[in-house]
Amino acid sequence: MPAFLQHRAVRVLFWLIVILVGFSAYFRGIERMWPQNPLLTGKGNKGYDQSYYMEAAKGFAAGNGTLDRARSRMPLYSWIISRLYDAKLEPQALIQRYMTFNVILSVGVLLGVGLIIQRHLGPWWAVWITLVMALNVLLTKAILIQPEVLYYFTSFAVFIGMLQALSRTDWYWRQMIGLGLLTGVNHLLKGSALPMIAFFIMLLIGRSGWIWFQSRPTTSWKLIALPGVFLAAFLSVTGYYMFHSVCWYGSPFYDPNSRYYLWAESPEEMFSMQQTGLAYTVPNLKPPLLDDPDMKNFLPRWVPDEKRRAELEAQVRATGRVDLVGEWDILPGARKYFQTHSLGQTFTRLSDGVIEVARHNAAHLDGYGKYLIALSLGAFVFGGMAVVRSTTEERRAWLRSYGWSAAFVLLTISVNYLLYAWWASVSNRNRFFLTIYLPMMFSAAVIIQRSLVHLPLGWAVPLPGGKSFRITLGGLLLLALFVWFLRDNRQLHTGHLVQ
Repeated sequence: MPAFLQHRAVRVLFWLIVILVGFSAYFRGIERMWPQNPLLTGKGNKGYDQSYYMEAAKGFAAGNGTLDRARSRMPLYSWIISRLYDAKLEPQALIQRYMTFNVILSVGVLLGVGLIIQRHLGPWWAVWITLVMALNVLLTKAILIQPEVLYYFTSFAVFIGMLQALSRTDWYWRQMIGLGLLTGVNHLLKGSALPMIAFFIMLLIGRSGWIWFQSRPTTSWKLIALPGVFLAAFLSVTGYYMFHSVCWYGSPFYDPNSRYYLWAESPEEMFSMQQTGLAYTVPNLKPPLLDDPDMKNFLPRWVPDEKRRAELEAQVRATGRVDLVGEWDILPGARKYFQTHSLGQTFTRLSDGVIEVARHNAAHLDGYGKYLIALSLGAFVFGGMAVVRSTTEERRAWLRSYGWSAAFVLLTISVNYLLYAWWASVSNRNRFFLTIYLPMMFSAAVIIQRSLVHLPLGWAVPLPGGKSFRITLGGLLLLALFVWFLRDNRQLHTGHLVQ
């Protein structure tokens, strides 16, 4: 490393300058994006979600539980912002207060992301990935009164914790309790992490059982009990919510998004399903809804038998309301979908969705896709080279140490991606894909960094200055790549909000 960079004071000054420049650009971008919030412009459907969270916060503040039974959105974010509610404020002033809170929250999230990555990958990766998150992801999310900013961070923190739990043997009750509590908090922000939780529990049970089988005399019983400790901590946070879900809907994980919306075949059909009140209570039909043009279009698809459909409509008009459960469970769902669609149709929807999600996020105006593509290519190249150069014994040792965590990464990312691909025919907003963006970036960075350890550092061109100099050079190249791609961040330059 150059001599002047070896002084601690110079290094600290260098990182402070990088951080200050990064946050200056971030706040400049926030200033440009601020007026684009749909609640301020009155345009776009993003205001619908924000209005819901504001209404729920008002209910929490008043203590009247207005939206207690709503299950399409989780309650924790609304409860958090309800601490800021003031009935004396005008609606526009209240919107500005919530937006300001979310921007401040995003700064804390960025610092948290940077600290986590710095601990595992060092300062260069931490600064680079944090800058990407700031100017290409959170810039357009921080101004919205929605939980995504906090949820992306808690999901990433849970992901890192689960990786550690699956690769270390010194994790006992204290660490697992903390992970279970954080996972519960994450679930109450958004219920999208259930596949990750399921894979973690499955692999943790498998790993604990395998360790016990391999070394029964010396294995601590505390290690065997870890899955139960995790579940107990998770349920201590989510138990109340899940208990009422069972009482009201018959399932602890009831969510109209996965139970119904996921199986719609078009945005119009999903909208018609929303008209039945799915977001707030059990789905139902009322007389005015029978005259809705969209409902007239989709009701024959949901109830193909004319005689039965006429019976349903007559009952709705006679009683004023029919709940679409039990005998009248007519809305699209998993069972109905696979009964009415062939394997070829199912595969076509999934394959088209895979391509659409990749295309949409690679070409998104925020520009975050280019960084993931670059990192993924680097992980593929350097990871492949490291595998080729390693011996059979080295590969076996790696699998013994990291096989469980590698399986967790592959399952979590691939299954979530396929779920988003399936959802793409209904809604292809980038907020779904961004749930796994940080885990994917981190995983690719880990592969690159760990692979380079097993490759001769001067394999292309002999470089002077030793390892420190090469790390510094690599870091500067990362920053150069960031600035190069930042030119294509059209939302940062134009201030136009595109989801």
